[in-house]
Amino acid sequence: MRFCYLVQIYGKGELVMGEKIKLFVVGLLLIACLFLLTGCSAENNNVQDNTMMENVSNKSTTDYINEEMFEKYLNSEVNTTGKTVKFVVKDYVPNSAFGCNCQAGEHLNFISKTDLKLKSNDEVIGKIISTKKILGSWIIDYEVIKINPALEEKSNSKIQNFNTVKESDNIVKDETEKQKEEKPTTQQTQTTTEVQKENTPNKNTKPKTESSSTVKVPPAEKGDNLVWIPTNGGTKYHSRSGCSKMKNPRQVTKATAESSGYTPCKKCY
Repeated sequence: MRFCYLVQIYGKGELVMGEKIKLFVVGLLLIACLFLLTGCSAENNNVQDNTMMENVSNKSTTDYINEEMFEKYLNSEVNTTGKTVKFVVKDYVPNSAFGCNCQAGEHLNFISKTDLKLKSNDEVIGKIISTKKILGSWIIDYEVIKINPALEEKSNSKIQNFNTVKESDNIVKDETEKQKEEKPTTQQTQTTTEVQKENTPNKNTKPKTESSSTVKVPPAEKGDNLVWIPTNGGTKYHSRSGCSKMKNPRQVTKATAESSGYTPCKKCY
């Protein structure tokens, strides 16, 4: 009887120890699951934070940093409506058939309803409203966000430097002409007839230099066979307003330009 009682007690002890081991294993599994869940939530939070940072950075930058990049995406048939683009003005035509046309890139025409008074080499940031392609060129309706005329100051400084060099060249030419005129008077052995022969061509050449450097700036005209002329110095007429980096060029007929003393530009014609 005692032996049977001890066996029963021993059997119950094994059952109690087995249940404790099972509970311990289950507890370890639950702890491991909690660690995994907290790790996944942390990764999701990091992904969301990175996504928010990327969205903020994208809003603070321009979608297309230059006209070449923008034209490439247009030719790839990418929808650019609502995007922002930065471009440099090549030519500005305020009275085009589509409106105030700001030409940039190879085949880009940015159209605005109001005259923005833009000039060549101005930098513009705009928001795209709509785009359409006509005869190989892009017609783009846009809204101006910012105009940066910093490039214009550089072009003005180049024009000023060019004028300074031109004035110095004219001074050197005047001094050489004076020296040529004084040479006959210093030579005592030269006869009066030889002095007259040498002085005659110098008198004839002066009006030519004066007429070649003096032009009359006529008022702007409309019609056919129009050309562009500079209004702040220069004696050449051009087929493009942006040629030779002219500042505030004026459009007149070719006949008027030639009658006012302008000659064709070798780059344009």
